[in-house]
Amino acid sequence: MSLHRALWVLLITVLPSAATVQPQPEDLMKSAVVVSFLRYTRWPGGESAPIRVGVIGRREFAVALRRLLEGKSDGKRPYRLHELHSREEGRSCHLVYVAAGKDAEMRSALAALVHTGPLIMGEDHRFLDFGGDVNLLLVDGRVGFEFRRSIATAARFTISSRLLRFGQARGCKGAF
Repeated sequence: MSLHRALWVLLITVLPSAATVQPQPEDLMKSAVVVSFLRYTRWPGGESAPIRVGVIGRREFAVALRRLLEGKSDGKRPYRLHELHSREEGRSCHLVYVAAGKDAEMRSALAALVHTGPLIMGEDHRFLDFGGDVNLLLVDGRVGFEFRRSIATAARFTISSRLLRFGQARGCKGAF
């Protein structure tokens, strides 16, 4: 088979599956909360360097977040979404969203990211206990959040107190 034909076969089989990924309404709502955190947080780095956002896990969530971030910036710095294929890639991000469904996956991702720099967000009832910073919750059809009390004083980024007042602060056991 020629290289040209092989590329066509690859495109025909891969593109339809990528195009049919449809985010759920819940993912769209959670993505909007992530965008709020991006807007109301001061990030380290140069004034023109992109703000890197990573997603580990469910592709549907990455698609939803990409739709909201495309072409957007914080006024000076553009947002760049990266679907992460290894936990180590998240270390170079400003914010990492862990959309992993299994405890083992989530713990593994968090172990590689905790104390390395990014704001770590997720969506599991034990997310903060495993070392995450912000946990998104679906309550009565709305998305709320709880956050690790210590992120309010984190040196690696500064989240506006105006945003944090809408969430619930929590001290955590730190299950590691």
